[in-house]
Amino acid sequence: MNRLELPERVLVRDTLASLHVCLPEDVGAPARLLAVQCALRAGAGGRLALPAGLLRGMRLGSTLTPWCELEDAHWLMRLTASAGPVWVQLLSHHGPHAARHQRVRAADWALRTAREYGADDYDPNTALMALTLAACRSPHAAQRPAEREVLSRARGLTPVELTRAVSHLRAGSLADQ
Repeated sequence: MNRLELPERVLVRDTLASLHVCLPEDVGAPARLLAVQCALRAGAGGRLALPAGLLRGMRLGSTLTPWCELEDAHWLMRLTASAGPVWVQLLSHHGPHAARHQRVRAADWALRTAREYGADDYDPNTALMALTLAACRSPHAAQRPAEREVLSRARGLTPVELTRAVSHLRAGSLADQ
């Protein structure tokens, strides 16, 4: 790890890479953003509670599709579906590789980074691309055709969605991250 690199960025990058391997390519951006939060916030046994406020902040308060996609992929199981926190058990969890407080900080960094791009008209595809590029520290990674194909597949975006997301990000200030 580069000494100037944020530990949060490294944890998010490693989590995204792990999810690329664990999740089918048809899992959408909202589910992938949810999976990042779950993976980073889970305890040693893979269990966690996601507060209702966090889900509202991710615009997932009442949306069931991301949950269903992750359950269909046999990646997690919802233990509760109440109005309060949602208790989850990760089914594909290999335990924490960093201290819990570091992973929670990384989850918060991921949430802020994803929300920063498209805060007014939140688009999960753009948010996931912003998070991916920020974690990789490469806002220009999607300019080369081979990398564009890899990024679009790994992040659950079609090439058209990827191009739109990168264009939207260029309008922002991702390079300043």
